[in-house]
Amino acid sequence: MVTARAGDLMVAHHALMRGACPNKSADARLVVIMWLKHVDVKVLGADAYLDIWKEWDGVREVAVGVAA
Repeated sequence: MVTARAGDLMVAHHALMRGACPNKSADARLVVIMWLKHVDVKVLGADAYLDIWKEWDGVREVAVGVAA
């Protein structure tokens, strides 16, 4: 579960597991959803959806090393 205070920002990767739940508070829960594009979106193609570290040079090498 993620908890946040009013005004907090949460940035999540599209592959993050998530689900909806009822808002039992009296306050509205506002959400803005944006799809950002990497500068190399045409070069990366669908690979960016299949490899979550594809757009992150440096992190990708560490993540692959840990998984190996």
